[in-house]
Amino acid sequence: MGSTIRVTAVETDGDTQSHLWPDRFVFSVTVPYALPILAQLRAYLSHRSPSIPLTTFIPDRIRDSDQSAANQSHFRSLSRMLWDGQLVAIVRIALSSPSSSPGDAERHGILLFPTSNSSSVLFGALFLTPADVFPDFVYTQRATHTAAPSFASTYPNSPKEAIGPSLLGHFMGNLRTLTAQFLLLMPIHSTVMQVLRPKIDRRIWHLKTTLITLDIIRNPPLIPTTILLSAVLQQTILDMGGFGFHRPMTESVYTPLRF
Repeated sequence: MGSTIRVTAVETDGDTQSHLWPDRFVFSVTVPYALPILAQLRAYLSHRSPSIPLTTFIPDRIRDSDQSAANQSHFRSLSRMLWDGQLVAIVRIALSSPSSSPGDAERHGILLFPTSNSSSVLFGALFLTPADVFPDFVYTQRATHTAAPSFASTYPNSPKEAIGPSLLGHFMGNLRTLTAQFLLLMPIHSTVMQVLRPKIDRRIWHLKTTLITLDIIRNPPLIPTTILLSAVLQQTILDMGGFGFHRPMTESVYTPLRF
């Protein structure tokens, strides 16, 4: 089932370095590409000096009331999924600067995370300067989890390379591979299940595949940059009360973000 989500960036805190954002990247919100480090990240951001730039995203208002309701519902579903697992999604972005080294690709990017106040808000912490690198606990947590199937998780910020047909085909090929492997393997890490089980009443959610695609369309000057965020969510719900079975659901979400 396909659907469309529109999102607006309502405020920013600090320099978002949006000119460094690639035109398209794909990241997963399953372990180890998303980690249960929300509490650690929030503590880090509150004490870090100088502060890390932040961007706030909310679902866009659509004139049609039915479409607007569906738009908000899909956004909240994604937000709640991150919150229930206390997950932070990791988006790695390679910086193109003379001082950059090959290892820097693992140290920079965006950490996407939810808030306890509202499921209608998502935040992005931006680590997009040579001085701003992912905190150490990101690497510590990643090291404790078994490596998942690899895919194009670090992206150049060259518009020509990012939007080329061959690269798009490479992305889609890896997307199909990752989906197939996650459908065959244990769909969610046991650490995350320990967090989810107390929060879900008599239900087990098997998050088979959860992928996020962020596309940036660079427009001419004076026209706001548009970002397309797509999420592929596939989940099987087993109702433990009546042992009812619900068919797997797939949602494709494309989200414009206006700056």
